[in-house]
Amino acid sequence: ARSKVEGADEISSLVASMNLKSDCELARVCTGIPTAGAGFERAVTMPDVCSTPLSASSMQMVNCRSITDVMSLALPATSPRVRRTVGNLRSRKLTIDSKIASMTDGQKDSSGQLVRMPHPACPMSSPGTVTSVWGHYNDQDKFQPFFSAKTMNYDNCAVSGDLPHAIGVHCQRGQKPTSPNQDDFFVLQKQGWLLCGVADGHGIDGHHVSHFVQERLPKSLLSRRKDIADDWRGASSSAFLEVMEQMQVDIPKQCVESGTTASVVWMVTDVKGLMKVRTAHVGDSCIVYGSKRKGEVNWQAELLTDVHKPDRKDEAARIEKMGGTVIPSPDGSQPARLAVPSGDMAMSRAMGDLDAHKCGLVAEPECSKELILEDGVDHMLLIGSDGIWDMLTPLEAVSIVGKFAPDDTQRAAERLCAKAQSRWQHKVTQSGVIDDITLIVIRPNCFHQL
Repeated sequence: ARSKVEGADEISSLVASMNLKSDCELARVCTGIPTAGAGFERAVTMPDVCSTPLSASSMQMVNCRSITDVMSLALPATSPRVRRTVGNLRSRKLTIDSKIASMTDGQKDSSGQLVRMPHPACPMSSPGTVTSVWGHYNDQDKFQPFFSAKTMNYDNCAVSGDLPHAIGVHCQRGQKPTSPNQDDFFVLQKQGWLLCGVADGHGIDGHHVSHFVQERLPKSLLSRRKDIADDWRGASSSAFLEVMEQMQVDIPKQCVESGTTASVVWMVTDVKGLMKVRTAHVGDSCIVYGSKRKGEVNWQAELLTDVHKPDRKDEAARIEKMGGTVIPSPDGSQPARLAVPSGDMAMSRAMGDLDAHKCGLVAEPECSKELILEDGVDHMLLIGSDGIWDMLTPLEAVSIVGKFAPDDTQRAAERLCAKAQSRWQHKVTQSGVIDDITLIVIRPNCFHQL
C-alpha cells in the first residue's frame, strides 16, 4: 500500500496502526526520503515493519524530534522548517540485556511485552546477582496474533553489570489456530556460568508442559551444581527424571497425552580459566556450535545434538526391546513415528507424554561430548526449536548469525527467526500450519572477541 502524509492527524494514525512508539520511530522506518520540495510519499509494507527486523544499512534515517519535524519534510523547499539529515547511520548494537533495558527505561514495564519477575531457579545459585530471562505464559497468550513475540519475564538485566556472554533471544508464535505458542525458553547468566535452554511443547496441553519444564528443570539442575562439576551426565539425567516425577504430581492431567522437548546448555569457566560447554537434550530441539578462527572468512558449523527420531538405529533397537513399535515413513516425505494409542509421535524421547512411556518413549537425556572453547577463535552457540531447523541447515544459521557483530546478538536472533518464518510462509503445506519459532544465540566472551 502507498500512503501520502498530508497532516499531523494522518501521522498519528500511522503511528497507532503500525504499533510504533512515537512519530520518531515512524520517521526511522521511512525509506526513500524525498528531496526538498517534493511531497512526502513512501511505500509502507505492514509485515515488513511489524514482524521483520530492519537493516540499518538499507534504510534512510531522519533526524527529527517531533511531528512538526516529520511534517517539515512535506513543506516546500523555501520553508524555514525543513530540517533533515539523510544518510545511512550505523545501527545501535543490541543484546537481550540492552533491549530489555531500553524497553523498560522510563516506561515501568508498560510495554506489555515484559514482566519483572526472577526465574524460580535464581535462589538455587550461590550468592550474587543472576540475570534471568524466561518465557511468560497465561491464558491470555492464547489470543496472541500469529508470529507475535512471546512475552518475557526478566530480572536484573539492566543492573547486573558487564556479564561475560552476549545473549540474543527470540520466541514467536507460529500459525496454529487451535494452539497458543507452545515454545518456551530460559536463560540464567552469572559471572562464571550460564544455563539456558529451549522447550517445544506438543499435544493439546503442550504449552503447559513446556512452561512447567522451563521453570522446574533449571531449578533442578542448579540444585545439583556440585555434582555437575564432576558428573554432568549423571546430574542432568537425575534432574530430567526428577522433573518428570514433579510433573506427575503437579500437572497430572496435562502431561498424559502432551509433552515437550528440552535442550539445555551449561557453560562454565573452570579454575584453570578454560571455558567448557555441556549439553543435554530430549526430542528435536537442536543445539549447534559455530566457530571461526581469527583471520578466516567462513564459519564452521557442528550439530551437537542428534534428533531423537524413532527410526534412528539405536533408538529403534531400544524401542523394540521395550515392546514398542516404530512405524516407518511410507515414502520418506514424512518422519517415522512411534506407535502410541492416543496418537503416534514423531520423536522417541520427550518430557511428559506419560501414555507414550508405555510404548518406548523415555525422558532420559542424551549428552554430547564436552566442548572446550579455544582462545583465538570466534564462537557461537545456537539453541533452537524445530521451527528453525526444519527450514535452515546448521551452516546456514551460523553463517547468518556470523554476519552480525558479537555484541549484536539480539538483532541476529531476530533476523534468523524472520528468515525461518519467511521460508515457512513460502513452503506449501496441506494443513497451512507454521510452527512456533524459538532461538537463543550465545556469543561466549563476546566483548573480548571484538
